[in-house]
Amino acid sequence: MRKASPDLLLTGQGANTPELHRFIEDMFESMYAAKGVGLAATQIGVSEKIAVIDVSNGEKPEEKLVIINPKILKVEGRQTSEEGCLSIPGFREQVRRALHYRRGYQRKRRRTFSR
Repeated sequence: MRKASPDLLLTGQGANTPELHRFIEDMFESMYAAKGVGLAATQIGVSEKIAVIDVSNGEKPEEKLVIINPKILKVEGRQTSEEGCLSIPGFREQVRRALHYRRGYQRKRRRTFSR
């Protein structure tokens, strides 16, 4: 397991390097192989604040999302839906989550977003 940096891109460590890009592509490959729509680095034993998401299952590359150093800024409401987990294949459970939330994160090229 790699040692975590406090904020991967905020500190500049690992920022926009070929190794980071290869790791992100490896994460997408692992996620697709498991037929998932999202994967966090911690799910594959890497202690970094990185997640990849693609609800198109690789069919629309422009919809691939990489988030680095994510933060939840605000939550509203509640909803319950069934979810699975790549860490426990075949397991599904009802999970309560926020209905709406505002999040902040960075993309691969150090741009910060809030949605």
